[in-house]
Amino acid sequence: MGAAVAFGLGAVVAVSELAYSVLKYCGAAYLGWLGLNMLLSPRCSIGAFDLHSIKRENWFLKGVLGNALNPKVGVFYASFLPQFIPQDSSLVV
Repeated sequence: MGAAVAFGLGAVVAVSELAYSVLKYCGAAYLGWLGLNMLLSPRCSIGAFDLHSIKRENWFLKGVLGNALNPKVGVFYASFLPQFIPQDSSLVV
């Protein structure tokens, strides 16, 4: 999300109600899909956590999607990061 804000996409999300709503509903649909998958395929036991017995799923991708589809993160970055850019410097370079 930091890179998106650096390229100006965070400002679009912060200003445009349509972009914010689209991102918000996509994030809600993704969280609903994750929850539905957890309901349809629950854990078999509550025993000790064993790294070798879990399914090989892409947890990193799930984390990135959960963060990227959260509009509040983009608005936070758009309001927080610009204060660290010197006033007379170029934003592109």
